[in-house]
Amino acid sequence: MSPNLVKQASCAMITSTCPSACPIQSYQISGTGENNNVSIAFLTVGNPSNPVLLLVHGNGATADSWRGVMCEMMSTYFVVAPYRRGTSPSDQPNTGFPLVDYSLSATAADFKIVLQYLGV
Repeated sequence: MSPNLVKQASCAMITSTCPSACPIQSYQISGTGENNNVSIAFLTVGNPSNPVLLLVHGNGATADSWRGVMCEMMSTYFVVAPYRRGTSPSDQPNTGFPLVDYSLSATAADFKIVLQYLGV
């Protein structure tokens, strides 16, 4: 099954702190069987032909915490910052069968799906 990508908004529409010269894009991929159908949102900026820089936020943060870094790195890298599962706007599953897990291996599977979708 191919993930469904929905473009959500540009950086300028989301926050006034992001300069218009830094066109961060926001996306969401619908879940696949590979990650228990958990929908993952992510931000990107830069030229997709540049080397990829994957920025991963910790617990208690979101991909938004990387916006300033993304703007600084966009001329050298294609920057990708996923919202980890459980962090809005990604799905926040807490039940289901099988029980949805928040392990590092599940998180890695989510990131793999994002990078595969982007073709990087």
